[in-house]
Parts: sequence; C-alpha cells; structure tokens
Amino acid sequence: MKIHFLRCLALLPLLFSSAVFAADTPDFTTPEMQQLRASYLEQRATIAKQRTESLKKLLAEQIEKSNQRLNNARISGNVTLQASASTAIKIFADAKATFEKDGTWAITNTITRRDLEDTIALYKTNAQVIEDKQVSATKALDKTFTPKLGDLLTAQKMPVTDSDKLHDLLAKLTGVGGEIKTNTGAPATGTKLAPPPPTVVLAASSGNTNAAANWTPLMKLDINIRDAIEVIAVPLLGQTTQHTIKDTGSSGQPWTVQVTPYQEFVAPATAPLFRIQSQNKLKPVDIMTWPSARNNWTIEMRAQAAVIPSFHGIVIETDASACRGLVGGAGPADLSVQKVNTHFDSTPPGAYILINGKPLVADNEKSLLTPFEALVPDENMDITFRKTGFQDQVMKQQKPTQNATFRATLPPLAGFVEKTIVVSAANPEWFSTTLKVKKGDRVQVSASGSWTIGAVGESCDAEGYPNNDKFLKYYSDASARITKSANFGQLVARILPGGEAVAVGKQTSFTADADGALALCINAATSSRRDNKGQVSTRITVEPRQ
Repeated sequence: MKIHFLRCLALLPLLFSSAVFAADTPDFTTPEMQQLRASYLEQRATIAKQRTESLKKLLAEQIEKSNQRLNNARISGNVTLQASASTAIKIFADAKATFEKDGTWAITNTITRRDLEDTIALYKTNAQVIEDKQVSATKALDKTFTPKLGDLLTAQKMPVTDSDKLHDLLAKLTGVGGEIKTNTGAPATGTKLAPPPPTVVLAASSGNTNAAANWTPLMKLDINIRDAIEVIAVPLLGQTTQHTIKDTGSSGQPWTVQVTPYQEFVAPATAPLFRIQSQNKLKPVDIMTWPSARNNWTIEMRAQAAVIPSFHGIVIETDASACRGLVGGAGPADLSVQKVNTHFDSTPPGAYILINGKPLVADNEKSLLTPFEALVPDENMDITFRKTGFQDQVMKQQKPTQNATFRATLPPLAGFVEKTIVVSAANPEWFSTTLKVKKGDRVQVSASGSWTIGAVGESCDAEGYPNNDKFLKYYSDASARITKSANFGQLVARILPGGEAVAVGKQTSFTADADGALALCINAATSSRRDNKGQVSTRITVEPRQ
C-alpha cells in the first residue's frame, strides 16, 4: 500500500503539469473553431486565386501586345522593331512558363536589348502591384478574423487581448502562417515617419541648423519608393539639369528620385556645411551619410514607407560659397511649387485622369487607372476622368490638398456598342457584324482562335501567315489577297459599302472612314475560301466620336 501511495505522489507533478497545459491551450477541435478555420481558408484561397488570375492576365496581355507590335513592325517593314517584339514574346512566354510551374513571375532571361528595358520595368511594377494587393487583402483578412478568434477564446475562458498573440494563434488554427510576405520581404516595422510642417529644418551636418553664415538651396529631391525601407544615394557633383535617377533597391524593387538643381555644387577644399529642409506635406527621410570628399560628395538617405507607393521630398541646402548659379536653372523660386499626395477614384473604376488636358502617368510613363494616388502640384487645375465607353467628367479649377480625394461617376456613353462576333475562314464574302458606324467613330477589334487556308494548309491565328520564303507563293500573286496592306490569312475589317480594308490581326483600333456597317473577313481571295477551315472569335467595341 505504501509503495502505491508513493507512486501516486510521484505522478502528481505530471498530472498537475498536464492539467495546466490543457488549461493554457485553446481547444481548436470545437465546431465553432473549425467553422472559423474553414471560412478563413476559403477567403484566403479566394485572395490567392485572384492573384493567380491577375498575374496570368498580365502575362497574357504582355504576350498579346508584343504580338501586335510584331505584326505592326512586319507591315511597316521595320526589321529592328520586329527583332525587339520577337524578343519580348520569348521573354514573356518564358515568364509565363515559369509562373505556371512555380507561381513566380520573375524575368529570368538576360535582357540584352535596351529598347525593352522600360517594357520589362513596367511589367515588374504591375506585377508587384498585384502582389501588394494580395498582401493588403491578407492583412485585412487577418484583421477581420483575429477578433472573431478572440471571442471564441473568451468563450473557452481563455481571453487573449494581445493582437500579436491572437495573430499567432490564428496561424496555428489555420496552418497557413498568417500574413503573406512577398518578394520584397517583411512589411515595414517600427515608427512611421510623420510629415513635418512646411519649411522645417530636419537636420544639419554639423548638428547646428544655423551654423552656416549664408544658407542657400542647392537642390530638391522628390523620392518615390515601393518597398518598406530603401537606402538611396544621390551624388551632388554634376547635377545641373532636372532629371530622374532610377535604380533598384536591395529588395529588388525600383525607386526613383527626381533631381531639381537650383545651383551647381562646386567641390571645395574644405567640406561645407549641409542641412535639409522638408518639402511641404511630403514624408521626409533620414540622413545616413552627409556628402564629403571621402564619399565623392554623395548624400545617402533612408526612406521608410507608410504606404505603397510612398512619396518623400527634401531640399538640400549648403553654404553659398560652395555653389555657383545655373544658366536657365530651376532657381530657388521653384520651392514655392509644392506637391501633395492626392487620391483619385471613379465609378466604374479603371478611368484615366487628365490634368489640364495631359494624362497623369507614373514614373514609368504608364497611364494610371482609378483608383490610385499620385503626387500633384497644389495649384488650381482642371481634372478630367476618362474611360472608354463612358462620358468624360471634368472638374474645373480644383486645388488639391494633402490626401484629398477626387471622385467621379461616369455615365455610359450614348451609342457605345460592344459585341462578340465569330468569323469563319470559309465565309465567301465580307461577313457583316450588323454594327452600324459613322465616319469618325473609334472602332476596336480583338480576335482569338485559328483558321486554315486550303484543306491541307497550315493553321494560323488572326495575324495570318508571315511574309517570308515559306509563304512566298501567296504574296507573289496579288489576286490571292483582298488587300496588300495585311498578311495573307490575316483578319481584316471594312466599313461597307465604301470603306477601305484595314488590317486587324489579333488586335487593332482604327477610325471609321465612312458611314455604314462594319464587316470582317479573312484576307484571301473569294475563290480560295471554299475549303478553308476554322474560325476566330472577335470582340468589337464602337465608340462614337464625341
């Protein structure tokens, strides 16, 4: 009996620790917990699916645009553009294959053509925007579900109020590790940099912001970053004209700096003093290294993002003795032109914005589509919202303020038509779409599918057969085609009865040259269509002249 009693005493610590452990561990097996888990995983799968579909669409658009450029280059006979477009098709086809294999959208090809650098950079920017949206959506999902998990824990008499701990428990419940991390790494951490009031002196190389006898503006830097934290270096020497510096940070994300010199920096024998002032209503930066002869007069800055993209701005000042005037330079008076971060939105989304008649574009010259935010001057301007198929909406003489939002509802454009038509390669005549157009209307046609000329011929898409030695017989006989301006077998359009034939291919847009009905057909003589095979599906939009 004594031995059994002692054994029981020895087991008490284990039983006690087991009870404590059980009391400290949530029960994830309850129906409520499993229902929460299923709902979370379903919504997260939807976010992942949207990312996949968006990236697939982006890659398909790049390939389609490259094919269109190739077709246009062939028609014009521009060999250089043909080579560029062919290379782009190969690059994006490889990227598509990589994406289908492992879900990454990186460009692995070595870019040897300078004329494709902007195209590749634009693709990477658009792909990163898709990744950023997934991260934001997942953060919002976690933010929605953590309090729901907290309620269930409270019901189990295990209340948890710490948000980080709730986030960890949600990751354990769902088994997906919580917040998504993209190629840029972890989200920004630490204290966000708050924008200072106008014309505030942020820092000085000497620590004394009033040490110089004669402070004078040297240059203004407008900075745009796309990652949480970036370290940016800008040399002071040789900056005599306004220009943009572009580079890629350690995260692989691009950053840009617009340099506006007020005066030319002259490297002195003794290092002058420097200080920086804030740009009105823009986020500032931290100075890591001040310019000196040791670093070849380069200023190194650390910019920390609060949102993506993030806009920062400073004015660098130095002693007047280290500067000389610029002929035709911007001049210190440019300090009066401030820029503010402004939001644009529309119903429906996807509208272009024109400021005083000029499109608002990103640094890579890509048109911005609502909803988005951008840096614009805080001065009176006319803002136009424009979207295909809808009436323009104009806001006259608006003066943006920091974080202001401009919204517009775009009414459908009267007479705008959108229709899908299937065109057979064997149609003996022009195939009428029944769409009535007027001279000056804007017509857009895109096509997919394939067809064959002749019972045993090779198939081709809507671009037709290339004009090369293999298909020379079709091009040597002018009567084999409807028009010489398009490839043999290419999709062509015409306004019946009096319009001229227009090469369409996979995609084109043109202005109607006559009143009548839009018609489509394959670019082959009527006599050769009898045994043709296949068809293409076309999507047509007609936008009346405004």
